[in-house]
This record gives sequence, structure tokens and C-alpha cells, in this order.
Amino acid sequence: MPLRTQTPEWDPAFTAAYFDHYGLYAFGRQPEAIQWDLAQLAGSLSLVTEAPPLSDMLAEGLPARYARHRALAALVQEWAKRRFALFAEEGYASHTLTCVANTGGISVADLNKELGRQAAAISNGYGDLKEKTFRIAHMGDTQEWEIRGLLATIDRILKLT
Repeated sequence: MPLRTQTPEWDPAFTAAYFDHYGLYAFGRQPEAIQWDLAQLAGSLSLVTEAPPLSDMLAEGLPARYARHRALAALVQEWAKRRFALFAEEGYASHTLTCVANTGGISVADLNKELGRQAAAISNGYGDLKEKTFRIAHMGDTQEWEIRGLLATIDRILKLT
């Protein structure tokens, strides 16, 4: 017999936990619940070690963190569209990493060597996409000044400005 879902459509008030009479674990409250869980984990870890990345993430707040990732994605993707092209089809680009189509035919390996001399790096494509694409991450703790600096450095190396 195939598995069936408890709810046929998205219902933010639906709670799958039989013991949750107050809706703490309702679908629509998952981000809050996860943030609370992480705060408890950070508190527990602080008893035995420092946990600055987790503490910093919680201090920033998940909604603000996600908004920063989206803003950085927009910055990188607009740059990529002006200089090269996006590899992802319209509407499928990630908020955490941009895959750039190497429409300029540059040597990504040479670009990465020069970036390495300047304490920066990008990721070359995988397998058949090596040298045909490159990836720029804008997730985690990455800040706008870092992305702007990286893009300006790539522009300078490739003489794109």
C-alpha cells in the first residue's frame, strides 16, 4: 500500500506531532522551532566549548540571514548576467551559490590561480562542465563587502571594467 500524506495540501496550521496540543511544531512554525532548537543547542555547547558561528547565526536571526543570502545572490547573478550568463534556467537560480556559464571562454583555471594570489577563490565546473562554468558561493557568513571585493577582483583580472 503506498504511503499517503496526512494533509493533501500545504496547511501551515497542520501539526503532525500527536502530543503537540499547542501547535508548537505546526508546519508554519518550523523556522521558529528550528531557531529555538539551535539556541538550545548553542546554550548546551557553550558549557563545554565556544560556539561562535552558531551563536553569531542565532544573533543575526534566520530571517535576516536568508534575506542576506538572497541579496548576495541577486548581486552575483546581476554581475554574471552582465559579464557572462547564468547557467541555471530562469527561475531556478540558487540563493546560496551561483553557477556562471563561461560564455566569455576565459580560462577559469588561470583566473582561479590569480585569485589565489590575491587570497580569493571560485570553484571551477565539474566533469564535462569544467572550464565551461564556474561557481561563486554566497552562503553562510559571507558578507556583501566580500562579494563586492571578489567581483571587483575578477573584473580587474579579466579587464572587464
